[in-house]
Amino acid sequence: MSLTQREIRFKISKLVGAQNKIAAMIGMLSQVSTDGSLSPNQSPPTMEIAITQIVDILRSMDSSESMSDIDVLTPQSGTVYTAQLAGRLAERIQTISTRFTHQLYRCRRPSLVERSWILAIVLTVGVRHLSSYIAGHQDDFKEWIRDGAVTLQNYISQYILEPLRSAYETIRYGKHTYAVVTEESLLSDFRSLEDMVVGFARRFGNIDAADVRRRVEAGDLSDVMSVYAREMQKPFKNAVFGDLVEAMLIQVQKVKVDVGQTMAALDKLLKSNELNFLLLSTVPATFSLYVTGQWLLSKVSWWVGGGSRFTVSSIRVVMRDIDRLLNTKSRKSVQSGDLNADVVTQGQLICYTHYLRHHAQLLPNAGSSGRIKTASGWVYTMPHTRSMFLQDIRDIESASFTSTQKRNVLERMYRSFSFLK
Repeated sequence: MSLTQREIRFKISKLVGAQNKIAAMIGMLSQVSTDGSLSPNQSPPTMEIAITQIVDILRSMDSSESMSDIDVLTPQSGTVYTAQLAGRLAERIQTISTRFTHQLYRCRRPSLVERSWILAIVLTVGVRHLSSYIAGHQDDFKEWIRDGAVTLQNYISQYILEPLRSAYETIRYGKHTYAVVTEESLLSDFRSLEDMVVGFARRFGNIDAADVRRRVEAGDLSDVMSVYAREMQKPFKNAVFGDLVEAMLIQVQKVKVDVGQTMAALDKLLKSNELNFLLLSTVPATFSLYVTGQWLLSKVSWWVGGGSRFTVSSIRVVMRDIDRLLNTKSRKSVQSGDLNADVVTQGQLICYTHYLRHHAQLLPNAGSSGRIKTASGWVYTMPHTRSMFLQDIRDIESASFTSTQKRNVLERMYRSFSFLK
């Protein structure tokens, strides 16, 4: 473990050194391309002089060569000489690029086999034992799978599809699912009670059937109860030879009608709240559909957003590194009395802004307000967000800006772009 840590620290130091060397080179080249000369007091040079200066900068960074290829070129006409300079410049850039590529390759992370051989051994042994266990319990696993499939099928059928179907039929066709007693059954029982009371009352001298039916409809069974009270004085005799049994049966029918009316009232209450009960029964279906919809929406949002959530996070990280770099440089510049960024800092800034330019391609650039996906949700952006963002990047890259001015540009970006807040 200690050896691995030392190797990691050694490779990191090599990479940091290569990064600083490349940053210094980029910073010097940016000053040449910006000012036209390494000295701001000189007049803009010709193309030959500018290319010569660029080659000299590259040669100064190339410790493997002691002299410039420009020195051995024979001056010719302007066009031919410029073409020779451009060819030498391209060759030198290719040489430096190849050397740095080899240097980075030596500091690369270990290969996949070197990183994963322990995990591969553990997985191989684990898979072997797991396969042996599965092979010895095939019947159990098949039974578990069948039970799970049946359970899932019953859940979908009984708690998702059936409640949704019932709710649809209730809303669309007015179908009543919850019914305790039918109206026809209650009406038949009530007519039977009326006929029994009318017949019973007619035998005891009350021949006004309409009056009896009206009183029965109001719940009055006085014609029956008066006879029932008299018959109960001699219950055993009247049960065999009298009208006690018939009076009791009429009361039983009356109780049946009362129970039916109570059930009808309950049925009416159920019908008035049937939709509420059906909607309550669709909670499992609604929850399942909600979870599925949220999962699909997250996938569609990821596809539509193009990974913009990670884009915003990456932009924030890079801008934090730029702010830290400028803050460190400002402190050193105040101590030294120089407020201009040196070539290393300028090169590092250009490397950072290169990442910002890459991520900026995913920002909206419509003429109207757009939106971008962040970790906390969708955030609306201003018109021409990408163009303004790239404009601020060019201000940060400018070698003529001081560190304080570049930090002011960062503050403006935080104020202007809502997805950075």
